[in-house]
Amino acid sequence: MNVLEKLQGMREQGDASLEVIKADLARFESAVKQVDDVLIFLRTTTDDLERIGLDADVTFDAGARVSVSFVLPVVQSLAQQAPKADRAAAIDADKLPETSAVAEDDVPAAPPFAHRKTAEPIKKPRGGAKAMKAGPRVYKVGPFSDEEMECIAKAMDAGKSRDEIVELVNRSKISVGMKIKAIKAEQAKKPRPVAAKPAPVKLEAKAIPKPAPKPEPAQELPKLSADDRAVVTHLDGLGYLGGWSAEKDFEILTGLTTGKAAALVADEMGVEVGDVVSRFRALNTKVGDIGHQSRLLRILRQRAGT
Repeated sequence: MNVLEKLQGMREQGDASLEVIKADLARFESAVKQVDDVLIFLRTTTDDLERIGLDADVTFDAGARVSVSFVLPVVQSLAQQAPKADRAAAIDADKLPETSAVAEDDVPAAPPFAHRKTAEPIKKPRGGAKAMKAGPRVYKVGPFSDEEMECIAKAMDAGKSRDEIVELVNRSKISVGMKIKAIKAEQAKKPRPVAAKPAPVKLEAKAIPKPAPKPEPAQELPKLSADDRAVVTHLDGLGYLGGWSAEKDFEILTGLTTGKAAALVADEMGVEVGDVVSRFRALNTKVGDIGHQSRLLRILRQRAGT
């Protein structure tokens, strides 16, 4: 075998090894994407269970089987009390004396009270600090009524803050903030009353010529990097079909990236949980990439005007 044949054989072996590495890399990327999706689901599920006072137990075995289990404390406590009550009744029945024919005068008086076993107190379900105190606050959801919009507008005119308006209409801070912004934008479109111009003054001397207005400096637009342009192109292609908007996209991404449960975000926006998760996946094409996520948040904030 000459040198050329040896080199050709080495090249073929290298090509085969490269194909194997590419196949392994593709499977690894698919596994990472699947794990990211499962993490979003598990985070949402455990958050929803904690909101109703249940502790979820997530397990992962050697066969890549993921299990989510939780205990219903009240049902468990009632199930434990039933056998104890049955055993107490059986013991009381064994202690009863045998009856015999006796005269009515020989019958002893009934005891002042019968022996009764005190039921065990039902344990409260464990949860966060809020669940132990008063539970999470429940806000109104759904479209805002005309009365609510009028109440928000009057509160704005009175100089009330966003938190004070939240207490008035019992809505989430994000939804109230969006309505405040919409009302301000609507007010900006209305023409402002123009004050009456003063009567012109006649000058006896020559009028002083006004200085020529200075040209305003041109505003330089921020230069976009290649990654920014890629995100802008993706958002333009995604569009806002189905009732979505830049404000709603920013609200979804802000809520989920700060650890808020998808069910809570959907409840505040008045939409379905599945729609929130689907829109998040469509917006964030690189789950787990912190740089891409920060870039996406910045561009969505600019589009929403927040």
